[in-house]
Amino acid sequence: MPVPYRLLFQVTALIVREYRRMRQRERGEAAPAAKPERRITHSGGHELSLAGRLVRLVLIAATLWLIWREVTRRRAALLETRAATRQWPPSPEAAPAQPSAAIAAPPIAPPEPPAPASTPDEPASATGDAHAELIGWCARCHARRPMQGVSVTTTTSGRRVARGTCPVCHAGITRFVAREDAA
Repeated sequence: MPVPYRLLFQVTALIVREYRRMRQRERGEAAPAAKPERRITHSGGHELSLAGRLVRLVLIAATLWLIWREVTRRRAALLETRAATRQWPPSPEAAPAQPSAAIAAPPIAPPEPPAPASTPDEPASATGDAHAELIGWCARCHARRPMQGVSVTTTTSGRRVARGTCPVCHAGITRFVAREDAA
């Protein structure tokens, strides 16, 4: 049963007001002159006795306790469902290890990858070997890739340029290469 917050605030205000009035009556103080005191009455029209006021306060306190219990129950259920959705799946159980097999067999090292034909710092010559590849920087892939369809030209300043395409995204790749007379 949802409890409106406005009702909760009204009940709290009633408790505070009743407590203040009880304290004023015990001390014999009169209500402020600017605001006349309203008498708490029931349908008969006369002031409630101390026992009646205490019964009313007990009922209000019991209502607040029931509301608090319902709110905490719902909060616990919500936290439980959140915790269930955030849990990682259980890890698979490890296979039982055999101590004699673990000691007898040395660990197997993974095979090393083969060395590339040419390193990125030393490109293969564009004209020397038919199977040699030029590696250039692809601006679309943001990676170094071997160039396809390479054509070597000379710029107006006299530098040699290899132009090709990326094998992955087919973007144009341009790279400066060494001069023929230096090779």
